[in-house]
Amino acid sequence: MYPHYAYTPVYHGYYYFRPYNYSNILRQKGEIIALGGDPKAPYSHKMFSRIYEQIDLTAYEESPANGENLPVLEPIHNSLPSLEDILKSK
Repeated sequence: MYPHYAYTPVYHGYYYFRPYNYSNILRQKGEIIALGGDPKAPYSHKMFSRIYEQIDLTAYEESPANGENLPVLEPIHNSLPSLEDILKSK
């Protein structure tokens, strides 16, 4: 039998993503403070609201939800030859 090798994630992470692990909270809280976030709620996304307000989203057009007026894509290749034509040529 082959030996079992334990799975070790890259950068000594965890097999399952757990941002609230007790060993990471102090480091992540320091990163949030450095970015200007709230140290009482380090996993909150409220600190990004200023960034979202500065992004100009008016240049993007939304496609209709029902699928009307969508561009039709042309095939990128020729159609395949029929099997009968290949067998007749031999």
